[in-house]
Amino acid sequence: MSYSTLLSLTKSFEALGCSEVLIKLLAVNQDNEKNQIYMGYSLELLSLIPGKVSFRTPSESKAKPGSKVGKSIVEHALEFYWIEDGKAPAIAPRAKIIDYFQYPEMRFSGFLSGCVNPPDALRRESQDGYGRRVLILKSRTGNAWRYHDAAEMFRVAAKAVGLKPGEGMHQLRHTCVSVLIQSGANIKQIQAWVGHSSITETMDTYGHLFPDSMLDLADKLDAYALQEADKLEKKTA
Repeated sequence: MSYSTLLSLTKSFEALGCSEVLIKLLAVNQDNEKNQIYMGYSLELLSLIPGKVSFRTPSESKAKPGSKVGKSIVEHALEFYWIEDGKAPAIAPRAKIIDYFQYPEMRFSGFLSGCVNPPDALRRESQDGYGRRVLILKSRTGNAWRYHDAAEMFRVAAKAVGLKPGEGMHQLRHTCVSVLIQSGANIKQIQAWVGHSSITETMDTYGHLFPDSMLDLADKLDAYALQEADKLEKKTA
């Protein structure tokens, strides 16, 4: 990469609409023969760098430590570009985050393959010719997520907790409203929360979750009447 100063790199990021950057200090001695970069192990990483999920062929190994028969390594294909001063961003078409559950760890991989002029400093065989290496990434963090990104992240989380196919984000919306109703939220609050244009729409959608609403109102009136009667009795005593 041809950036000579941090200021010029910052200006390029700003021109691309970047509000935050991720900085990864790289190992002094890169010993991974695939030029992969170790990224720790946390699903939080995938919220910072969202990608398109795919699953490798399920494991058949019974001997490897941490391996589990039938479980797949998960890959997150990234829309990833290298930037160079004065040039248009160049896509890294095979860039991805690989979730190696058996170790466990996540690795940034494929970022040099198929690229136009990829950074030589990230190659294992070239690292001795450079000083301390730092990977700086532009992130969409801080902006509203696109539905595609949110859906891919949910798919990973849903698989991890055992949700069945088809049990998606829309079902969570209904669960949210159900919990709000059980917790005593009123219909006007729920309308605002879910973004309905009218209370009629909210009632048409969730009215069945108020099966005992009339009995509940009657109970409240009875309680009020008993409370007022008790006050009157104390005054006349």
